Amino acid sequence: MQLRDLYCLRFGCDLKDFEANLVKRYLNGAGRMLSPVIVRYSPDYFSEELVFARYVGRQVDLTGVQLEVDLYHAKCVELSFVRKWCGVRLGCRRLIEDSREMIKARDDTFGDGEDGEHPQGKMLTMASLFRSHDLHAQGQ
Repeated sequence: MQLRDLYCLRFGCDLKDFEANLVKRYLNGAGRMLSPVIVRYSPDYFSEELVFARYVGRQVDLTGVQLEVDLYHAKCVELSFVRKWCGVRLGCRRLIEDSREMIKARDDTFGDGEDGEHPQGKMLTMASLFRSHDLHAQGQ
């Protein structure tokens, strides 16, 4: 399973909305605050973030996620003053931490894949695992 599949299971979004959802979720404070104004005057401003989301979503392990984050950071430095100095960019530390949790849950759930269990059952188990993680995090 790719990160986008894990993400959509974890956060309950449709695959078609994955990229926009990831960008919205991981924009840092300045980005969240300024994004409506930025998009109004520059509709394509977050196109690099959407491309990043597409590529990071294809990753299957944390090494691939980290590589995409490093490339995104290098690209941000080149892109604009607003991204570099005002911090209107993705907060990738949270993305990496969430990715680590999702990938670990996938690996713990699927194991070596030789137990003969039906994949649909494993998907339900994984969705339940994410749901229970959410309830635990909320103190329920």
